[in-house]
Amino acid sequence: MKKYLLLSALIASVSLIQCGQKAQDDEDTIFTGQPRTDAQKIVSIMQEAMLAELQKGLEGGDAVKAVAYCNERAHPVTDSLSRYYGVLVRRVALRYRNPANKPDSIETAVLQHMAELSAKGQIPPAQTIDLFDGYIRHFEPIIMKPLCLNCHGVIERGDIAPATLEEIRKRYPSDRAYDFNLNELRGAWVVYMATNKTSN
Repeated sequence: MKKYLLLSALIASVSLIQCGQKAQDDEDTIFTGQPRTDAQKIVSIMQEAMLAELQKGLEGGDAVKAVAYCNERAHPVTDSLSRYYGVLVRRVALRYRNPANKPDSIETAVLQHMAELSAKGQIPPAQTIDLFDGYIRHFEPIIMKPLCLNCHGVIERGDIAPATLEEIRKRYPSDRAYDFNLNELRGAWVVYMATNKTSN
């Protein structure tokens, strides 16, 4: 019961009620002892959490609110859920918007390989790297969907509304995360976790 109360408080703090209920329901089953499977589940929970709030920001077609959300709340959301599950989760990209999403050398190599496949019209598969310290890094590609065009689409094509673009440039002066097309690789989720992770 304590765990459920802790999770409820955590999720409430980031206004992710639906995600919180899912995490509660999955708490005792999230870790199967199969690191790759567990990492995929964690990414799925993170994606649902982010999408729920992003859609709220986009209600009425107001992408400016979505930009504010990503700037102010995306990292607290991933950090809070990472702490809860006892793993490290990041979003990384070769063309990143937030400098905090800049990839390290290992992440860069994986992203470059995924980008090569994407350039050939392929959807890059998930990839897992076994590290020497008893940990893995699991990569799940982030693929451009229609919703993503509002903030990451092609500027000259008019995908990003002027007000949205102004807000992006105000919050991210060194932004590089634009001019993407549908089904193109945008970046990747990365889960860093122990291979012997068990349910908390």
